[in-house]
Amino acid sequence: ILNTGDELREPGSPAMSPTSIPESNSVVLAALARSVGAGVSVTPLARDDLEATRVALVSALEHCDVLVTVGGVSVGDHDLVKPALEAAGVNLDFWKVQMKPGKPVVYGRAGSTHVLGLPGNPMSAQITFMLFGLPLLRALQAQRDCLPRTLSLKLLEPLKQKPGRRGFYPAKWEAAGVVPLGNKASGNTLGLASADVLVVMPEEIEELPVGHVVEAIALS
Repeated sequence: ILNTGDELREPGSPAMSPTSIPESNSVVLAALARSVGAGVSVTPLARDDLEATRVALVSALEHCDVLVTVGGVSVGDHDLVKPALEAAGVNLDFWKVQMKPGKPVVYGRAGSTHVLGLPGNPMSAQITFMLFGLPLLRALQAQRDCLPRTLSLKLLEPLKQKPGRRGFYPAKWEAAGVVPLGNKASGNTLGLASADVLVVMPEEIEELPVGHVVEAIALS
C-alpha cells in the first residue's frame, strides 16, 4: 500500500502544518486485505512530486503481487499518480468508473503485478477497495466466489442522490430491512464503521422511496 499526498503525516506524528492530516487509509485497507488472506506492507508516504512518486512506484513494484496506491488519481494539479504509473511502466486498463463515491479509480498491470489506484478520500478508498481490491485478492488465491455477496432488502428510509453515477451507500441492516446512514460524504473517515451493507442505487435514479426493495452488498 502506497499513500500519496503532501497533506499527509504519519499517524501519531505532530502536525507540522495547520493543513496536514494524519494518514488513516492504510490502517483500514491493510485490515481488509489481511481479512481475505493477503500479506500486507505499507511503504513510506510519497509526496506530490512526479519523479519522487515514480521512484516510489518502481521500488514498490519490485516487491509485491498487488500494489495499491491511495490518492492522487483525480485531475487536480497535485494528482500525479496516473502519469507516475505510466512513467513507471504500468499499462493502464481503465481510469474512472461511473460510480459514487470513487469515480477516479485506476487499474493496470506491470508485468505480473496488479496495480489498483484508489481515491484518497476515506469513504471512496474503502468502498473502491471493497468492490475492486478484495475480489482481486480472492481471485489471485484461486477462490471460486470472488465477488461480494448481494442481498435484496427493503429500504426503511428514503434515499436520494444526484443522478448520473451508480451510487454505493452505507446502510445498517435491521430485521425489517436497511437504514441508510446519514453522512455519505466521501471524506468521512467513520462512514463505514457502523455499516453492514452498501445499498446500490442505479445511476438514472434520483430517489428511492421507503419500502423499495434494493440491491445491497454485504460488507462481511
